[in-house]
Amino acid sequence: MIVDVDILSPPAPIDSCAFDVTYDPSVMTLISCEPGDLISEWQEFNYSDLGDRIHIDGNDPESIPLGLTGSFAILKFLSDCCGLEDPVQVSMCPVDLVGDVASLAPMCDEYRCEVFDPDGDVDANGVVTPRDALCAFKAYLAFPDAPDGDCGSLGWDVRSDVNCSGDITPADARCIFVHWLDGSCSFCSPVLADGPVAASVVPPVVSISGVEIDGDVMRCPIHVSEVVGMRAFGFEVTYPHGLEYKGIDRTNVTGSFVEVGAHVLAAGHLRVGGFSSDPVEGHDGGDVVVLGFRVEDADVGGTIIVQQFVDHLRGAEVVTYQLGSDRAPQSVTTSFRLYQNFPNPFNPVTTICYQIPEDLSDVPVKLTIYDVHGKRVRELVSGTQSGGPHQVEWDSRNDQGVPVSSGLYFYVLRAGSQIMGNKMVLLK
Repeated sequence: MIVDVDILSPPAPIDSCAFDVTYDPSVMTLISCEPGDLISEWQEFNYSDLGDRIHIDGNDPESIPLGLTGSFAILKFLSDCCGLEDPVQVSMCPVDLVGDVASLAPMCDEYRCEVFDPDGDVDANGVVTPRDALCAFKAYLAFPDAPDGDCGSLGWDVRSDVNCSGDITPADARCIFVHWLDGSCSFCSPVLADGPVAASVVPPVVSISGVEIDGDVMRCPIHVSEVVGMRAFGFEVTYPHGLEYKGIDRTNVTGSFVEVGAHVLAAGHLRVGGFSSDPVEGHDGGDVVVLGFRVEDADVGGTIIVQQFVDHLRGAEVVTYQLGSDRAPQSVTTSFRLYQNFPNPFNPVTTICYQIPEDLSDVPVKLTIYDVHGKRVRELVSGTQSGGPHQVEWDSRNDQGVPVSSGLYFYVLRAGSQIMGNKMVLLK
C-alpha cells in the first residue's frame, strides 16, 4: 500500500518542519518513507518508525512556495489482513505538527482492510479464467508492487497465492490455469507438487554459459540441468551498470510454456519466470531462457548474479558470472557483494547470500541482524571464510532462540574492511 502525505495550499512558505503520521502496526508494516515531489531536492529529509507512528522531518534553504500543493512524503506499507476474520477500518493521521506546518489543519484518512481468500480470482471479476493465471504470473514478477491494470485489483496478493505458501510464484499461476483447464489443481492443497520432485533427487543446477556479445547486443543463456518434469520456475538476476535489459527469448525447453516473461524491478535487477500446463522434461539439461541486453559501455565489466530460485529451480546454488573489461567472460568472483534476501517479505525463514573475492582466504566475516532501533537481534555468521559465494538462512529468531515480531529488519555484512547492509521485512 502506498500513501501520499500531501500539503495542500500552505498559507506561508515552508523550509523546515516535522510531524508524525499514526498507523496501525497490527495490519501494516512500514517498508519505506521517501521524499515527495514538493521536497525532492531538499538537503535534509529524515524519518523513523516509532512502532505505531512515523516521525518525519526535513529542512532546506529553498522553501516550498506559498500556496503550492503536492506530496511531502511517500509511505510504502505492506498490509497484512490475512489474520483477520472481518474487515477493519485503518485510520492514518498527521499529528504533532511543528515548524512551518504547525498552523496547518491535519486531515486524517481511512483505509479499509478487507479479508480475501486465495480463490484464484486475481482480477476480482467473479470467475476464475486463464486471465487470472496471467495476472498471478504478473503478480510474481512485480511483487511487492501490484501488477498493472485490473490484475492489481484489491486483494490481488492473497488471491494469487493459491498454494497458500505465503509467497507468490509461477507455480501459483500454473495451478490457477490447470484448475480452470481440468480441475486437477486444488487451491491450498497440501499435495501441490510444483517444487523439487523429492528430497532424494539431486538439487537443480543452474549456470550461465555461452554468453555472446555482438556489437552492442549481449545474449545471456540461463542453463538448467538435473530437473525432471519442470512445470514452473522463477529466479532473479542482478546485472552491472552498462547493461540495459531489452528482452527475453524462449528456448526449445520453454517453447511450449503457457507464459514466460521478465520484469525490471529496479536498475540492474530483473525477475524472470515461466509456467507450463504439462511437465517438461529437462533432466539432460538445456537453456530455459536467453536474456537480451544492450551494451551501453564498450568496456562493460562486473558480475551477473542469478539467485532467488523458486518452484522447480528451488534449491539451486547462487550463480555468479564475471564480465571482463575486454568482454571476455570469466568465472571468478572478484568483489565483495551482499544481495537482497529471498524471499522478501518472508515468514518465517529467509536466505541471505553474499560473496567474497575468490583470491582471498581467511577473511574475517560477521553477518548481523538489527531491528529498526539499531539493536542487535541475531549474529548469523562470525568467523573467517574463504573466497566465493556464501549463503545463510535466518529463521526469524533472536540470539536467545525466541521468535521476533513482524516488522522491518536490517542485515549488515562486515567482511574484511568492507561494510554493507540491506533491509528486509518479516510479515507474519
